[in-house]
Amino acid sequence: MWVKKNALFISATKKENFEEFREKVYEAVREIHITRFPYNKFLYPDFKDAIDKDEED
Repeated sequence: MWVKKNALFISATKKENFEEFREKVYEAVREIHITRFPYNKFLYPDFKDAIDKDEED
């Protein structure tokens, strides 16, 4: 399957690729935030670290 770098196919009916979508959106927002506010990097940990922390709570 051919996929562009910034393209991600998701399926609402089959519920496919939602986790990948969430990760890509999170990382894009994180990148923008860190670029604008480099001293606040701690607000957006790596996606996998953020998910692990949510599961603990």
